[in-house]
Amino acid sequence: MDECTVQNDPSTPNDWLLRLPSQIYDEDKVNLQAQVKPEWSQMVWGSIWIGSWSDLMIMCRDEAAPHKGYSSMSYIQTLEEGLIPCYLPRTFFLQDNAKIHTSRATMTWFRNYNIRLQPHPPHSPDLNPIEHIWKAMKAILRKRYPHLWILRKNEANRLIFEDALKAAWWAVPQSLIDKLIRSMPRRLRAVRKARGYYTKY
Repeated sequence: MDECTVQNDPSTPNDWLLRLPSQIYDEDKVNLQAQVKPEWSQMVWGSIWIGSWSDLMIMCRDEAAPHKGYSSMSYIQTLEEGLIPCYLPRTFFLQDNAKIHTSRATMTWFRNYNIRLQPHPPHSPDLNPIEHIWKAMKAILRKRYPHLWILRKNEANRLIFEDALKAAWWAVPQSLIDKLIRSMPRRLRAVRKARGYYTKY
């Protein structure tokens, strides 16, 4: 389980540029990333497991939160709509230590629904395989819906953007999800060998 922010902008995050030291300041080789504020920035939530995955939930901002961002109440609403329908009793639920995940209100909600949490120590390496699923989803989104970056902020375009997000989520192959989850023992061994430092994962 995890959240992900998806933005529509004309950036090209998959482009890499190799230069000689003498070319470091060449204008035509600098700054491939667009420096414009995206029209849409949407937080989404999803959960994966061997054999299937949850619906993609479009998270709602909390109008009462600072900067009208996402709060514990936003998260709890998302869990009620996205997690409860697919949670299997006595299984562990994994989340990171984001404040909205560990707030008093959220932890009370987990206890009320008897949801078992997998301990997640602070400063732990983020090995959650869903991070790779977010990357795959965004790659599908860029490939199938290249027009999204030109959408302007209005209700009709919001629905188009959300429908594209959900379609890209469901287009991620189950085989990739299963492969990533089954790679966890190798990931853990690599982290132990590196004593918590960087690994290829």
